[in-house]
Amino acid sequence: MINPVLSVDVDWVTNYNQSMELFSFLTKKFKTCNKIIFIDSHHNIIEHLSSDEDFIINVDHHHDIRYKHAHHEILHMGNWVEYLIRNNMLNHYIWVGNMDSNVEDEALNPIRGLETFKINHSLKSINSINFNKIIICKSFDFITQPQKDIGLSLVFEILKEISLNIFKEKTIVSNNPNPYKLKQI
Repeated sequence: MINPVLSVDVDWVTNYNQSMELFSFLTKKFKTCNKIIFIDSHHNIIEHLSSDEDFIINVDHHHDIRYKHAHHEILHMGNWVEYLIRNNMLNHYIWVGNMDSNVEDEALNPIRGLETFKINHSLKSINSINFNKIIICKSFDFITQPQKDIGLSLVFEILKEISLNIFKEKTIVSNNPNPYKLKQI
């Protein structure tokens, strides 16, 4: 297996146990990766991918392939996977969602041509994989009030502080804002 990029959107966390599971998983992966990148909005991942990084494992409550209510013409946090596919920049995509994450049938069309597409629901399914690059997204524009109540914003900030304080030499913090804020439906 080629070395995939790990993409993590902290909105995957829906409860305290998942917070702890994500901290444990990522702090172990931080030790062995070469680069840790923090981004505000998920479509900004494109700025941090090289031409040979065509395998992404995405830990995210949302699949980010395509959403029927979102604009397809412009790149945004809900269609960055489709964008990569259309531009021949993605051949393998594994989505680690939650048990209550869903995917609409029309969202599957772009991924039909990929060499690999898989949906998992556990970090254990990717525990043995090593990553050269880890990209962590906060997606604060779309977190729900219950997610705010469990401190989801702290998950991103704590991971960033761990990375900056222990792995500073391989940490990048991108402050590019989200210019494509969509209304929640």
